[in-house]
Amino acid sequence: MTASTEALEAFNTAYRAMLDAARRLEAALTADVAAGITSDRARVDQRDIVLIQHLVATQYGLTPFDLLSQARPGHIAQPRQVAMTLCAILTNHNLKTLGAAFNRAHSTILHAKRAVANLCATDAAFLRHYNIVHALAVDALAAHYGTPGGPTNLP
Repeated sequence: MTASTEALEAFNTAYRAMLDAARRLEAALTADVAAGITSDRARVDQRDIVLIQHLVATQYGLTPFDLLSQARPGHIAQPRQVAMTLCAILTNHNLKTLGAAFNRAHSTILHAKRAVANLCATDAAFLRHYNIVHALAVDALAAHYGTPGGPTNLP
């Protein structure tokens, strides 16, 4: 196989995995609602999470599948932490929902937020890149919601 064929197959595999993860997340959410969870957060559209995952993956030269994988190398873990942090900051989803969206426990989201805050405080280059990705995410969510401010808790 040629390199481009392999890359296309890898992309297709990653895309199918991302769709499967989205279906599992949708099924879990449907089960929660059917079980009687009627809070607004349980029924919130989760396309905003997928949007942030895709945006962060693209900015770091990864695929959304990479962010959802169990891989832990730094070139994947750090962007995953950024995506988790942005989802926690810029969406109305609870930690349990966010953890499920990344195939992780809710406590991983808390760890990611602390790790990103620490990197922002100690690494100027990381902070500059994080601010760019944050601004892109705010713009993308505003466009998604069709309003200048996006969801109500955007900083």
